[in-house]
Amino acid sequence: LEAISTGLPVVATRVGGLPEVVMENVTGLLVPSSDPEAFANAVAKYLQQPDLAAQHGKAGRERVEQRYSIAAMLSAYMRLYDSLYATKTKIQGSY
Repeated sequence: LEAISTGLPVVATRVGGLPEVVMENVTGLLVPSSDPEAFANAVAKYLQQPDLAAQHGKAGRERVEQRYSIAAMLSAYMRLYDSLYATKTKIQGSY
């Protein structure tokens, strides 16, 4: 998230939670793990296509701001807590 928030495109491997954060061909490029040639080719693609790099970088920053900023996370937690509270009060009220 820190790298994406800088406004630069990201080249990452398809491991762990990275595919949830890096949207393939939107905010960055995903490559297979243990494939240094694919990684190098992805970096080269951005060097050869600076407009694509800028486009992916901008989209990544916008995605981080919308989904992972403090304000977005706080809003998501509040929706979760409100939902849990509503469910709890419905259950208690049904006795």
